[in-house]
Amino acid sequence: VSLVPAGAVKVTPGHSPPDLALARAHGLPLLCVIGDDGTVCPPGGGWLQVPAPVPASPNLSSA
Repeated sequence: VSLVPAGAVKVTPGHSPPDLALARAHGLPLLCVIGDDGTVCPPGGGWLQVPAPVPASPNLSSA
């Protein structure tokens, strides 16, 4: 580990309130990461695309 700071900061605006606040304060774009249907949004789509979740069985949904 270097004692000299690299200056890099990991910010994921779509994943946490503090990161969202930081992104808004600095005018960073807010990108979709996971869509309402549970699939990966572009530009992460394509090779990262995951099928939509399968609905739960009625037996599990009513438990």
